Amino acid sequence: MSANPQDLGKLMDTIVSGCDLASEQGRKEAYERCVKYADEHLGQSLDCNLFLTEAADRLGQTPVMKDVVRAMVTMPEDALLHFTYDSECGPVLTGNAAGLEYLAELLTTLARAPLPGEHLHLEWNEAPFIGDSYGLVVYRETDGWFEEGEEYDGDDDGEGPARTDVSAEAVFAVQFLCELPPGLGLRPNRVYLVQSLTKQCGDDVFSKPIREDDTRLWVFTVRDDRDERVSMALDLDDPEVNFLTRADLVQFLH
Repeated sequence: MSANPQDLGKLMDTIVSGCDLASEQGRKEAYERCVKYADEHLGQSLDCNLFLTEAADRLGQTPVMKDVVRAMVTMPEDALLHFTYDSECGPVLTGNAAGLEYLAELLTTLARAPLPGEHLHLEWNEAPFIGDSYGLVVYRETDGWFEEGEEYDGDDDGEGPARTDVSAEAVFAVQFLCELPPGLGLRPNRVYLVQSLTKQCGDDVFSKPIREDDTRLWVFTVRDDRDERVSMALDLDDPEVNFLTRADLVQFLH
C-alpha cells in the first residue's frame, strides 16, 4: 500500500461503501471497518497508523494507534534490556548485544514512519526488559515539534514545561515513573485507575508537589496493590507521573 493521500482516499471509499456517513452511528461503523481492514492487511506496515489517522479525521472519530513497529521487528530470544534511573547519572539503559541490536532495529524502523507521533511501547514487565526495569515509550516527531519547545530551556525555574493538553477531569489513570514511599502500596510503572478526584488537599493526604504554586495540584484517589483506596496530591506537570486519559488506555487494547 502507498501512503499517497489519493490512494488512501480511494481505499477508504471502498471500505466504507454502504455506511451512512450522515449519522454518527454510520461513521462509527465505517471507522470500525477501517480498523478491521488495518488489522487484517496493514498490521506490519508503517502505513497502518497513517491510514487509521486519515480515516479518523475524515469520519470524525478518535484515532486508533497500532504498535506496528513492534510487529515489524522480530525480537531475538536472547535479547535482554534493563532501563532504570540513577539519581546522579539520570536514565541508564543496559543491554546485551542481542538486546541492543533489537532496540536499534526498532528505532531505525520507527524513524522511517511517515506519521508524526508514531511511537512504540516496550513494557516494563515484558521481554526484552528484565528485573526492576522501567518501561520505555519512544515517539517519532518532526523537527518542528522540537522547534516549538525551544522556549523551554530547562533552566528557568525548575518547573518544566506545562502540559497544557492535560486537564484533571480527563485523567483516567496514573502511572508513576519514580519510587514512592512504601506505605502507599504503589509501584513504579504500574497503571492505577482513578477512583475519584478533588481539588481539596488535607493534611492527611500524601502530597508530591513540584513547586510552590498549587494551581495544578489535584488529589487523585486510586486503589493500591493491596486493593485499598489511597489518595495523593499530584501536580499535572510532574515529569515523574504519566497522566493517562481514557483514549490513551483504549490505544493499548488495539
